[in-house]
Parts: sequence; structure tokens; C-alpha cells
Amino acid sequence: MDTSAVFTDEIKRNLGPKECENLEYLCSHSQLIAKFLLNYPGIIDYLYNNLHSERSVVSVLKSNVDLLNYAGRESDFLKSLRIMRMREYLLIAYKDLIEKTDVKDITANISSFASAALEAAYKKSYKDLTRLYGIPLTESNKECAFCIIGLGKLGGWELNFSSDVDIMFVYETEKGSTAGGSKGSLENHVFFVKLAEKIKYYISENTEDGIVYRVDLRLRPDGDKGAIALPLRSYELYYESYGQSWERMMLLKSLPVAGNLELGTRFFEVVKPFVFKKSIDYKLIDELSRIKSKINERVKYKKDHMNVKLGKGGIREIEFIIQVLQILNYSKYPDVFRRNSLEAIHALNEYNLLGKDEADSLSESYIFLRKLEHMAQIEKGLQTHRVPINSQGFDKFLERSGYTDKEDFLKDYNHYTGSVNRIFNDILKENEVNPVSIVFDEEMGNEDIAEYLESIGIKDAQECAGILAKIVSGRKSRPRSASETQILARLLSMVINEVKTTQNPLNTLGYFEKFFSTNNTIHFFFDIFCEMPKILSKITTIFSISPYLSNIIIKNSNILDYIYDPKNPFYKENELFETLYKSIKNVEDDEEYEYDIIRKKHQELLFNISYAYINKDINVIQFNRSLSKLAKATVKLAFIREEGRLSKRFGRPKNSEEEDCGYTVIGMGKLGSEEMSLGTDLDMIVLYEDDGETSSSNNISNKVYYSKLVQKVISFLSTITVFGQLYKIDMRLRPSGASGTLVTSLASFEDYQKRKAMTWEKQAMLRGSAFYYTKNSLKEHFEDVKKDVLFRTAISNDEVREIYDMRKRIEKEKGIPLSKNNIKAGYGGIIDIEFAVQMLQLVYGCKYEELRQTSTHNVLHALKSSGILKGRDYYALHNSYLFYRNLENLIRAYQNTSASRLPRDRDVLEHISLFFGFKDSGGEKLMKEYETVRKTVRAAFNRIFDKYL
Repeated sequence: MDTSAVFTDEIKRNLGPKECENLEYLCSHSQLIAKFLLNYPGIIDYLYNNLHSERSVVSVLKSNVDLLNYAGRESDFLKSLRIMRMREYLLIAYKDLIEKTDVKDITANISSFASAALEAAYKKSYKDLTRLYGIPLTESNKECAFCIIGLGKLGGWELNFSSDVDIMFVYETEKGSTAGGSKGSLENHVFFVKLAEKIKYYISENTEDGIVYRVDLRLRPDGDKGAIALPLRSYELYYESYGQSWERMMLLKSLPVAGNLELGTRFFEVVKPFVFKKSIDYKLIDELSRIKSKINERVKYKKDHMNVKLGKGGIREIEFIIQVLQILNYSKYPDVFRRNSLEAIHALNEYNLLGKDEADSLSESYIFLRKLEHMAQIEKGLQTHRVPINSQGFDKFLERSGYTDKEDFLKDYNHYTGSVNRIFNDILKENEVNPVSIVFDEEMGNEDIAEYLESIGIKDAQECAGILAKIVSGRKSRPRSASETQILARLLSMVINEVKTTQNPLNTLGYFEKFFSTNNTIHFFFDIFCEMPKILSKITTIFSISPYLSNIIIKNSNILDYIYDPKNPFYKENELFETLYKSIKNVEDDEEYEYDIIRKKHQELLFNISYAYINKDINVIQFNRSLSKLAKATVKLAFIREEGRLSKRFGRPKNSEEEDCGYTVIGMGKLGSEEMSLGTDLDMIVLYEDDGETSSSNNISNKVYYSKLVQKVISFLSTITVFGQLYKIDMRLRPSGASGTLVTSLASFEDYQKRKAMTWEKQAMLRGSAFYYTKNSLKEHFEDVKKDVLFRTAISNDEVREIYDMRKRIEKEKGIPLSKNNIKAGYGGIIDIEFAVQMLQLVYGCKYEELRQTSTHNVLHALKSSGILKGRDYYALHNSYLFYRNLENLIRAYQNTSASRLPRDRDVLEHISLFFGFKDSGGEKLMKEYETVRKTVRAAFNRIFDKYL
């Protein structure tokens, strides 16, 4: 930066040659100071008027009273604080670079200014807010006190040139409210939160004149998630319940710096029992050893050896040595407690807790490193802790640090940091290092964690680092205790070791984050994964390949039992019904809870069946059949539950003979044929026995009654809770479709099927199955109607043409272009197989009873055994049908979608490929197989239809 513009002729006339020379030197080494002088040359007068005055909080405020008194408006006050900073920083920089003032005095001067700025911001904010809302009062009608607690370097009265200010806001009590002002009254907590936010704004808002300080509030209880200001009692309760070892060390430097200092003193007395335990316990020593290990891990992974703060032998190691010795020895030697590092080293030496050589070495090293830190930061005012050894400004850095030779500097640097590191290594026995501990290190940014993750082979390391940070932070409503944090570190170590073996660590880790945030019992999971590591391995596999099953696990931790000890997936329908019924038997009075319970139990059963399929313990036909039985049992339970409630309100429906009117539920589509896949909607129609009305004073017609019943059942099954929904219901296959009534009498159903049913409706009815009925006669009646409509005579060639044309129309509407890869509606897809089979059923079902089954798979076998399908066409359709059904379920399991298209994601394709035994990369062999299958199916489809067209 060209500094010539700073020194105008007027300034040169007013200053002597020596003063000009000093200021030119200062500007040549500090672009920040040069910028200050260029924008506000009047601050030079302030420099020489105050150069030899003491810089206490009081004197700083007194010296700047001219600025602060006139700043009534917010914008004026923002500017005044920033000019005050320029004044004081010019003064401090001059003392540092020109007068070579001791480091301890320089850091004290900076700390005095920071406290003065906070005090000024507090007074301004308090004055403005009390004018609006009145003075905050306690329950005893006394003014409620407020204090700003300085932490870190501010608390130790040793701020550097470009420090953040670490602070916390404490007020006396939340019990009470303000006295009232022009905008009314506020509860104390609301008032003090506003006050804290305003103070932060005045100090950290970036204006045309920059900021005063970056304000860091992350050290408060619950970090960024916690309230910005808390009453004294809340701090006490937090540290009693959740306080961690690093917070004990942090609070060693807590110092009241602005506001009501007496309250600040009370604050320290409140936290003192937490910071200094009455007796030493091995648990504490173990925790401190872990912190030491974390510091070493930080150095290892940052690989930043010229970082005076975090590097090997840096300031952080000195601070750790001091804090450990203070915490461990306070009960015996209370006088060793000093907030300031140099004073603390001296006190520790006085009580022989540090030898004279050690104390001298630490003091000299601390002064050396802090000096370098200042010299690095003073150039541009940036918060850096690195020696700029590779930058163009390194020579200037050496000059202001007192060196002319790089080698001399490096020799001293290695000497001081080496001596610190030797003392650091001797201070405590280091625990076995858990590399994951760096994730919990507040000094490690996402980039550092990402570098560690990359080093152990994890892809998408930057994004994974962000997910780990979310896991570590826990919930706002329940911060992690010290023991829980230790457990979590060990738990994450296990998780990361598993995750790094997966193809997609990012997605897998994302599911673990949701899992831990939904289920906050970290100790429980740690115990389980330690005792049964196979569960963790299995969960990792599921999280890595199946979003569908992963979401079930996340919502329902009971699933762990089914992972560890899978149950027999070959359920009987009545067993499933009893299991579901028992789960809600005693919770009927709480509908919301009942809905959650039934969904949880349903998830467990669904997961057990699906997990058996993913593990190839059952084949796809068995899988689809088990899913269908679960659906039927669930629907049956829904009808029984809702009918019991509805009949209490309206009475039982009666038929024309005044007997109980029955009804039956007909499963259609995959439900009727027991070929359900994951995520399938339930196709149903409901038929009731006869018209009539219910038997009560509040009577309604049977049609209305059963319509209400179906509506209630649909609501029960499809309502979405935190545990999802049971099923989506589709009743469009009822007579007249969506325009028809929700329920139909048997007589009307029979009439419609015999006189109005179109060919496509006959195809749909082939799968129809009465799976729940209140009278056997209803099922028999339905089967008779079905037989009469579908199998009395063979369909005509025109109807065969209808089926063929319908297939082509579906393909045109949903399956084109081929690149859509729609395995259902596309070229040679599942519908080719289903339509070919259904056409043959309608042609030959009148002759061969074995063709009157609902399952496509079973009918294929019957077509072969009856000689209707010859070997080539049978195997083409049968094997392709199994391939497609597997593919359909895997797409839904691995993508958590009900789509029927092949995924484009190479990772998903590869997972599906592995299920089929194709060990390739990116699913190329799977795609080739799919192309072969679709061509094979279309060829068979054409051969079959050509015979009848």
C-alpha cells in the first residue's frame, strides 16, 4: 500500500521529522494503520495526546468521551465505536512497533479497549431499551443486573491485535419483567436477549468503517443453539448437568468485563465448584488426557507447523499446561489460580508445580509466540496465527519481529516451540488416540476434518465433515453431557470404520445422522454395537443401499431387534392379524397414539419381510406373497376396527329380511393376486349384501353406512403420522370407476359385470379375490359372478384385438421413448407379460380351470402344464417375469420411490447388479440383461398374439 498519501504537507508541518519517520515506519508495516490514518488523519493528535497515559478501561472511556457523548443516533454510535478503535489501535501499534513495549502490556491495552468498547455498547443499548420497555426488575422490585463475561484471551486480559472476543451474557434472574416504557413491558428474559443482541450488533456489525470485534458466542451453554443470554441459575444448572471438561478449562478465564461487575463475580462463584472440584478423580485426569490427545491429533492433521497458536509447541499447548496444573492442584493450592497466562506460570512456579527452568522456558516461549502472533496480525488486521514464511511480506515480518536473518528466526522458533512441546508431552500420560476426536475439536474446521476423512479413504469428505458436525452438535433441546460426548466419539469411530467401506459414504453417513438425531440414546446404541458389532455392520449395509429400509430404521429403533434376530418371514395371514391387533388392543381411547403404534408394528413386520428378501432368504414370489398377506391382515383389522365404532353410532345394517347385512372386500390388482411389491397401492372394491338401513334411532341407509365405513378405513390406512402411512388406497377399479359410488351392492355389481363390463375390466377382474367377508355366501357369490362373466365362453378375436391395442396405447402413453427404461409400461415390459397371460386366461379359462387363478406367476405354470404355452414362450415369459419383479422391488428398495423406471444413478444400478450376481461397475451388465429381456418378452408377446389376430 502506498503510504505517501497519508502524510500530507499539513501533517508533515505539524509533526517533527522523528514523528514522521516513526509513523511512516508504522504504516509501512501495517496496511491497517495506514488505512486508519488515510481515512481519519485527525487520530494522529489523539496518539500524541495519550501516548504516555495509562490505558485502563476507565481511561479509554474517558479519553473518548468526546466521541461517545454526541453519538445519540445508532449510526453515529456505530461510527464512534469504530473511530475509538482506530484511535486506540494506532496508540497500541505505536507502542508495540516503535516503543517496543512488553507483550504483557500490549495485550493488556488491547483488552482494556475491548472491555471499554463492550461497556460503551452495553450502556448505549441499555439506555435505548429501557426507554422503550422500562428498567428490568426482579420479583422484589429491584433493578435486575446484567454482566458481560469475557472468556479466552479477553478473560485472561491478553487479547492479541486481531482477536475475536469470546463472551457470554448473564443476567440476574428471569423472574420478573421490565417496568414499562413507550413500547410496553417485556419479560426479563426477552429484554436481556434483546440487550445482548444489540450489544453484539454494535460491536460486530460491518460498516464502512469495519467492525470493532468479531463476537464469538459459541462458548455459551449449548453453543450456537443456546439462548444468547441466560440467568445466573441456568448457567449453574447447565454446568452441573452437562458441563464438560473443556468447559471447565474454558471457565478458568471467565472474567466480568462490562456491565454489573458484582454480578460477574457472583457468576464465577457459581461456576467455581464445577471448575475446581473438591477432590481429584481419575475420570477428570482421563478426560484431560483425552483433551491432550485431541491437541496432538489437531497438530497431526492440520500439518501446520508454523502456526503459533495451534502448531506443535504453540500457544495452545502452553495454555493446556497451565490449565491442567491449575485444575488438578487448586484444591491444595488455591493461589495458583490466575487468569493471565504469564501470571499463572509465575504462580505455578512459586508452588513448585513448575520448575524454575520450565517456568522460564514457558514464559519466554509464550512472549516469543505472542509477539509473532501480533506481528502477523498487525500487517492487515486479519485473524491469522501463521508465520507468513512463504509470503512476499515475510521480510517485513522478520524486521518488525526483530530479526534480520531467516535462519536465526527459524532457530529460535524451533527452540521455543520444541521446549514447550517437551513440557507438554510430560504433563500427562496421553491416552490411546481416537482419531475421530478431531471431529469434536472446536479448533478444527470442516476443511481439517475433511482432510482427515480423505486420508482414511472416504469420498465426498467435505460434505461428510458437515454431517459429522451435525451429529456432534446433538439436539438443541438436549445438549450432550461429557460422558455422552466421550461415548459418541467412540461410537463414531466404529461408524466411520464401517462407512468408509461403502460405495457412498455421504448417503450412508447422512442416514446415521438422522438415526442418531431421531433416537437420542447414544449410550444404548454404543452398548449394542460394542456387544453385537454385526448389527452395526448390517445397519451400515442397509444405510448404504436401501433408502426405503433406512427410513424405517430411522423412525423405529425397535427394528434393531429384527436386524439382530430376524424372524421367520413366512407369516400366515391370521398370525399377522393377531400381531397387529394385539399392538393396539389396549390403546383404543387414544387414536393418535393408536395410529402411531399400529404403524410402528406394521413397519417392523414389513422390515422383517423385506430384510429377508434383500438377504435372499426368500425369493421374489415368496416376498410378494408375504407383503400381500401383511396388507390383507392390515385391511381386515381396519375394517373390523372401524365397523365396531360405526355400528355403535348408527347400529348394524340390515338386509331386506331384517337380518344382519354382510359385506366383502375384494382385493384387486397386485393385492388380489398376492403379487404386491414394495410401495404398492392397495386396489380394492367393497360389495355389500343388500339394500336396507341400519337398526337404530339414528339410522342411515346401508349404502351410506358402508360408504362411511370405507371412508373411515381409507383414513385409518392412509393418514400420515411421524411413522408414515400404512397404505395408499385406490378404489378406481370399482364399477364405473372414479365416477361410480364408493360401495356397490352385490346385485348391482353382478348386473354391471354381466351387462356393462368392458374388456379391460374383465382383465382387471381376473385378479379379483374376496379376502375379507362377513358371510361365506358373499365370497361364493362373488366367485360365481366372476366365473360366469369371465369363463363362460372364450373371448372373441375382436376382444383379443382390444387387449392388444390397449397394450400398445399404454406403451405409447407411458413407455416411450425407450430411453425412459420403464420396466412396467415400456417396450417388452411387465405389462407385455400380464396382458399376454390375461388374454390366454380369457381365451382358455372356460376350458381349463387351472387357468382361473389370480397370480400371473401361477397362471404361467398352468399355461405350460396345459400345453397352451410351449417351452420357448413359457421360459421367455416366466424367467423375464421373475427378473422384472425382482427389478421392480429393488428399484423401490434402493431408491425409496414407487417409480417403475430403471435408475440413472450408477451407484444404485451397481447395487441392483450385485443382487443379480453381476459383479461389474456401474450396472453395465444389468443394462445389457435388461435389453435382452425386453426384446425376449416382446418377441414372445408378438408370437402369442399373432395366433389370434
